Amino acid sequence: MTRMIKSTLMVCVLFFVCIHHINAQEILRGEVIDKSTGEAMIGANVVVSGTLTGTATEWDGSFQIKVSQIPVTLEFVLTGYQTATYVVTDPKEK
Repeated sequence: MTRMIKSTLMVCVLFFVCIHHINAQEILRGEVIDKSTGEAMIGANVVVSGTLTGTATEWDGSFQIKVSQIPVTLEFVLTGYQTATYVVTDPKEK
């Protein structure tokens, strides 16, 4: 019986650790625009540097991406343009 209680307690602890990890994510939102023309960059790839986590911009250049921690370095890639990197230190920064 004691073994059953310890096993149940361990499962509960692991469950709460997993929930905390999920809740520790930040959602970053932004826009990718061409600096020289001011036009939205449709379909630009936004990737968390050094990971496989990424997304693509919408028709208006907007994106949102979940990251596990701040600060984070984002890479912006679009065919025909140089790759740009940006370090996010504040999720509310504009």
